[in-house]
Amino acid sequence: MILSAPRRITGILVVVMAIALSAGCATLDTARASRISAIEEELLRIPADDPAFKVAIIGEVDGRGHRYPILAVEYRPPEGGTYTVLNMGGIHGDEAGGVEAVYRMMLECRASMPRDVNMDFILCANPWGYRFDRREDREGIDLNRDFSALKSLEARIIDDYLIGRKYDLVVDHHENKHADGYSIIIHDLENRPIARAVIDASPEYGVATRMQKVENYDGGISMIGVGSGKAFSQYAGLRLCSPKRTFVIETPTAWDMDKRVRCHLDIERKLEEALLR
Repeated sequence: MILSAPRRITGILVVVMAIALSAGCATLDTARASRISAIEEELLRIPADDPAFKVAIIGEVDGRGHRYPILAVEYRPPEGGTYTVLNMGGIHGDEAGGVEAVYRMMLECRASMPRDVNMDFILCANPWGYRFDRREDREGIDLNRDFSALKSLEARIIDDYLIGRKYDLVVDHHENKHADGYSIIIHDLENRPIARAVIDASPEYGVATRMQKVENYDGGISMIGVGSGKAFSQYAGLRLCSPKRTFVIETPTAWDMDKRVRCHLDIERKLEEALLR
């Protein structure tokens, strides 16, 4: 069959787009790149001799000739904390709210110097995805599904950093582009009353009423089964602490950034109070 000129052009464009996508074609988001670079530079300026804070580049990923660091920040109070918390941001590169929330937590921790808690922060687990506004890493791997296979360099870097560590609470900070409110993901049915109490104590934000492709969702709480190792929080619960102490906080991308960050910080604090104090 002979195609008309418009149809031939359309067909060519489809093929070109498919090739570009399969090759991982992506455009650097200069605003996001500037933002994350400024945050990284600020954190790396924390004095190396500060006894309470340790900032380290735990690994780097390559992207078109550039090296993008993965930063970890550790806080240890002078007299030692009674429990240890891990906060993670940026597993999905297009979810900026989680990165901003973890950054704000670091700033508040540095300002308040809490006496009773050790805090570990991984600022942005997917630094290439963040800069290019992509959910996956530069190889098209969804890091949140890679902490059992460890196919991605990012997952291997984080895995190496976390080996041997134990946490009393792990919180993974995400966004949801298809939600109109926030939600808490749990990994053990016994955590449902805790999550419900936290939600009831936080009416000013509003839980999601509109979700997409989310199973077992009920009034702000999603239940994801443990044991499969398909998501970071499941991996963290199995390897780093009890699944009963692992949570994901998701805020809607539609909210302005300040509201997203405030919600992340408020829910995380209430989880700490409910589980650890």
